[in-house]
Amino acid sequence: RLLGWPILPSYGMSECCSQIATARLDSLTGEQVPDLQVMSHMQVRVDAENKIEVRGESLFSAYAKFVGSNLEIVEHPKEAWFATQDLGEVRGSTLKVLGRIDDFVKIGGEKVSVLELQFKMEEVRAQCERIEECAIFALEDERLGHVIHIGVVTTQESVRDELVTAFNKSVLPFERARAGHCIPFIPRSDLGKIRKQELLKLI
Repeated sequence: RLLGWPILPSYGMSECCSQIATARLDSLTGEQVPDLQVMSHMQVRVDAENKIEVRGESLFSAYAKFVGSNLEIVEHPKEAWFATQDLGEVRGSTLKVLGRIDDFVKIGGEKVSVLELQFKMEEVRAQCERIEECAIFALEDERLGHVIHIGVVTTQESVRDELVTAFNKSVLPFERARAGHCIPFIPRSDLGKIRKQELLKLI
């Protein structure tokens, strides 16, 4: 938006031939991330745990999967709701997407979005010219449920420590990183997503 691009956030998935909800055109005049308008051919609701469920004309009718060497076709009734792995809030015909279920962890009883912490980390990293990449991840903890760690692409421990200290000053106490790790690179998929299991192997 700051660069003048008329960008409208949207939400969709392959199971719905993509589009489910998109921000309204009049949201282009604002600077805040807008809620999304549910498309007219789709219905959206959330369950008791805020998991997004969808139903509509473009929703898939079946999917195929291998069970051993056998291919099975599993039908999905047209009138049935499809439970996604995303969390959100629905107000009338608008949808606010909160993130993927696996992006959230409990830390000392508090629900924390690892994705939001990654965004905050990127803001901190932008102020440090000596660091090209870093990644937030959560590890299970017997007492707190999970704790936050940071992987930093650097060989210098002082640079790593500087970044961790700056990050911890920008977040709430329970969101602070318990440790930082020097790593050679951040493993990513072809789409640029962090491969969490491969990242953990580097630690």
